Amino acid sequence: MQLNVVFTLLLICCHNVLCSVKICDFANPECTTLGASKKYEEFVNGYTEGHSSSDPLFIDVIQADTTNLKHTKYNVSLSGMRHCNTELLKLNIKEKTGQYHLLCKHLIVEGQYEVKGEIGSKFLEGKGHFKENLYEYGLLFSFNYKINVEKTGRHLFPDPITVKLDPRGRVDYNFNDNNEQSKNGHGITNEDWKIVEDSAHSTIMYKLLDIFKQNIRVYLKLVSIEHIWH
Repeated sequence: MQLNVVFTLLLICCHNVLCSVKICDFANPECTTLGASKKYEEFVNGYTEGHSSSDPLFIDVIQADTTNLKHTKYNVSLSGMRHCNTELLKLNIKEKTGQYHLLCKHLIVEGQYEVKGEIGSKFLEGKGHFKENLYEYGLLFSFNYKINVEKTGRHLFPDPITVKLDPRGRVDYNFNDNNEQSKNGHGITNEDWKIVEDSAHSTIMYKLLDIFKQNIRVYLKLVSIEHIWH
């Protein structure tokens, strides 16, 4: 009898503790940013069951053509996302909008490329391996959101999500031209490559970050507000 009473009291105490857990004030950006920052490692590494890692991100083919240049990337990867820091997560409760800012110390984009066409009056043709080193690179996400109530708790659903690229440090382009055309004077020089990549860079990043945005949606569907912002 005494054991049953003790057990009942323990259940009551546990229930009271759980019920007293306070959720972060969504009107306070310091609180929302801190919660997102603490859970970023869990998110980016895919530690939650049913959720994929975001480092690295892969895409098979990216088409980054311009008016006079056919430009294709193959087997492209983006790595270094796990070393990003959460600068800001700010929610506008009244308008149901939000901002999510990451600053990434060093991102690497690499894969295979093939280009053929003209830059100005110069004809280019080349293919091989490419690598981009992006330092102090900002990713500024904006989104609309709604709160869904499910059995697992309340879930924040952001959609649509847009992103603005904010390169703050240097960007290094490296390539290896394996094309025979290089020997005939039609290959790509370092200056040509910079022009090609400057025009194609945003297209490549947006395609890769589409995967990252989808991973955000999946994570927030699996993980409740109570888990992230308690």
